[in-house]
Amino acid sequence: MLDETSVGESCSKLLEKVDGPHFVLDAAAFTSLRDIELPRGQQGRIVCTPHYGEMAKFLKWDREEVEKDALGAARAAARRLQAVIAMKGANTHVVSPQGEALLNNHGTIGLATSGSGDTLAGILTGLVARGTAPYLATAWAVHMHAEAGRRLAHRGGLLGLLAREIPGEIPAIMREFD
Repeated sequence: MLDETSVGESCSKLLEKVDGPHFVLDAAAFTSLRDIELPRGQQGRIVCTPHYGEMAKFLKWDREEVEKDALGAARAAARRLQAVIAMKGANTHVVSPQGEALLNNHGTIGLATSGSGDTLAGILTGLVARGTAPYLATAWAVHMHAEAGRRLAHRGGLLGLLAREIPGEIPAIMREFD
């Protein structure tokens, strides 16, 4: 099993060697970067999707500090990593490396379920793989994820939502963008 330092070093080495257009980092990959300097060539090409606990660990802040100033925390991480940050919570802040910010307050408590953040990362990865710019892809992914949660809650209630149900909602939501 890899410890956090090994994950960070592995992630940093991967980012140095791979010349992909964009990277989406979540959970341990994000928190492992707290003591690692990212390669200059990756600046602006990374999107991170932390929740409050992961952000607190990354910034070495108390969770309460992150909760009081989620936007400030997201901006601090975006500036440090030169990455787009989706600061997940009851309201999700999407922040660019330059500090631009969007707020999505469209979500539902039903999205606070195991695997939901992984699903968001998958939606986001699909959008950047299709060539959507990271900041726009993150804003769209956060919106679609939240809307999928709202639709599922409307049909089945706030509790009991399963992460595997979210992707089935995405095609209909995308069609509405047309």
